Amino acid sequence: MTERPQPLSLNERPSDNQQRWRLLFSWHNWPTWLGLGFILPLALYYWQHYSEHISQQQHAIFQQHADNIENELHQRLQHIELLLRANAAFVSSSAYVSQTEWQHYVSSLKLSQMYPGVQALGIVSYRSGADLPLLLTQVNHELTATASLGQPKLPQIRVYPAGERPHYGMVSHIQPMTAQNQAVLGYDLMSDPMRLQTAMRAASLNEPALTAKISLQQDHASSNQPGLLLMFPIYRPAALLVTAQDKMAALQGFVYAAFRVRDVLPSAWLAPSETLLDFAWYSGSATSDHALLFARQSEVSSLPMQKHRHLAWYGQPFVLQVNNNALFEIKMLPLAEYELVILGVTGLAVLFLLLSYLNFRRYQAQHRSKQLQQQLQQQRQLLLQDEQRQSLALKASQLAWFEFDLRSGDAFYADHWWRLFDFNNAQPNPEPQQLFDLVHPADLTLFRQDVQRLLANGPDLDQQHYRFISRQGRQLYCLVHFYVVRSVEGDAIRLCCTMQDVTLQQQQADARRQLSALCQQEVALAWQLSQQLLLALHTNPNKATPPQSNNILADFQQQHCSWLLQFYSQACSELGFSASMPPPESQHPLTNPDPSVSRKRSFVTLMTDLIQCYQPLFATKGLQLCRQSLKFSDRVQLNHHSFWQLGCGVVQLACHLAATGSSLSIELQPFQTKIALRLQLTMDEATAKQFPQEMAVLSESTPNPCSFVQQRLSAVQFWAGQLAAELTVQQEQQSLTLHLLLAPDTD
Repeated sequence: MTERPQPLSLNERPSDNQQRWRLLFSWHNWPTWLGLGFILPLALYYWQHYSEHISQQQHAIFQQHADNIENELHQRLQHIELLLRANAAFVSSSAYVSQTEWQHYVSSLKLSQMYPGVQALGIVSYRSGADLPLLLTQVNHELTATASLGQPKLPQIRVYPAGERPHYGMVSHIQPMTAQNQAVLGYDLMSDPMRLQTAMRAASLNEPALTAKISLQQDHASSNQPGLLLMFPIYRPAALLVTAQDKMAALQGFVYAAFRVRDVLPSAWLAPSETLLDFAWYSGSATSDHALLFARQSEVSSLPMQKHRHLAWYGQPFVLQVNNNALFEIKMLPLAEYELVILGVTGLAVLFLLLSYLNFRRYQAQHRSKQLQQQLQQQRQLLLQDEQRQSLALKASQLAWFEFDLRSGDAFYADHWWRLFDFNNAQPNPEPQQLFDLVHPADLTLFRQDVQRLLANGPDLDQQHYRFISRQGRQLYCLVHFYVVRSVEGDAIRLCCTMQDVTLQQQQADARRQLSALCQQEVALAWQLSQQLLLALHTNPNKATPPQSNNILADFQQQHCSWLLQFYSQACSELGFSASMPPPESQHPLTNPDPSVSRKRSFVTLMTDLIQCYQPLFATKGLQLCRQSLKFSDRVQLNHHSFWQLGCGVVQLACHLAATGSSLSIELQPFQTKIALRLQLTMDEATAKQFPQEMAVLSESTPNPCSFVQQRLSAVQFWAGQLAAELTVQQEQQSLTLHLLLAPDTD
């Protein structure tokens, strides 16, 4: 029996149509609405799936054409690269390429047909200032001889821009010999920083190198046509090309190709009516109008699609930005058709009306269902509000918080956790494996065992220290606090953890331990050397050296011991611990260094005193010292205490590793604004096998080096850091090379 509807007023009753429409939208009609709720998601799913399928096809086509643009650009550059390699082979095949030979060779290439856009092919002769006049004379003589054979007379070339430089990279050959290219003859590529950097990169790597965006020398300075320069090095025949120094020593010059970017591109790309994606090519790692090489723009599309790619070609970064346009969208992209979706929605509406007519009298059940739905909706809103508050609290927290849901396998990481491990943003769909991938390999097994132990047997609260590796390679020391949430049955259902970065405290502790051990070693060795100098001075003076020189060296070593004690005392106090290391008893007390005396001394004097000081040690092992004559200016100075300690560490290490009766080679040479000191020695077979193991132990940041080699290497690295020097150790079988690069001071 159905309930009759209540009247709207005392004197008026609703009509049948009004009643049906009111009951149609009431909750009594829930089976019909349920059917609609079941069918409508299917229709929406089909519409979404169809839309996604069309969108995937559109993006796939867009991606394919964007890849074609990138590949075409790269192939154009590779085409020019193959041309340069052929030019380099031609130039290297003879001792000298004349102007006539170069002209005939380039003419045979048919640049305008085979290599459109290449403005010039040239040879850059790399010469020193002393050899440059001879090259100019030879080139001008060839140009004069060429004019005498009936060809147009060319003016005498000169090197420009003017100025004296240690080395010149002069354009000595260029073809085709147009009026614009003639002006390039004699141009010094080394005078331009960008061209110099590109040339040095090509020479040091023996690979083709490409410049950033430039204006070609053939064009005017005010020209807005962007150009590029591709260079390939030429070396002396049969030269050994192993290190960068070997390549620079054997360098004879370069072959290069100069081209304008717009001329190299396919002609179809320049036509606005061509069905092609819009793109912009930039030089460098950022997009700006100043770095723009080429841009193609047309009407904006209603489907915005974009690709932003960072490229690295021939040692030069580029940015390629590809965009969709209206013409490409119309002719190349598939469009969605929704006729079937509209037909399904119409049938769904008819079915809904039919079912509603059959169920429009079910009042009581619908009324109860409405009440239940309201209660559920209120609970859902409260739950959503609680989740939102929890999410905001975690975002505002500075704790590196993470949770693992052990039942579903899901993971949650707070924002500070992502920042701690150098993530730019929170990653979608996080997994527990992301944390395990960041654990240091040495602590991974221990970390897994601790987690398994906590989940299986407890305790529910625990904390441990572990090492981690961030995405940028930083080693982090973290204190991890564990909290296990268990069900009523006692099974672990959730693991909650916080991480505290204690890397700074750990590094300070390691620095204190290393500095403490280094203090004792360095002061003891410095004191021992001081006593040996005093003993040698009083018992067996060196007849080959004036006594006054020995006295000065012994006094300096006494003052150096005092300075070393003061240096370590100050360093220890800055790190927050004390290191009391009184020197042994001696008849010659240490003298306090005079603070008013300058701590800088001539580099030549320092090296001479250092070699003289360790000459007895060389003689004890029967070592032969082969050294270069020092030809540095007295104005080249270093901190004499720091360099003395660095030099002592290097010499002691060399004497310990060198085989008895072998020779030591000390080579000094200026390297631009620095001084390169290279010490070469020969080790016996046992020492050569042991030395890589010593280096491997030291690379693991051992707090207390055990062997003498580890102690000396650690000391040399410390004092090299004090002088901002670069230390390199290279071993080839039984040969060892210690290379120091120092930046001296000049008055």
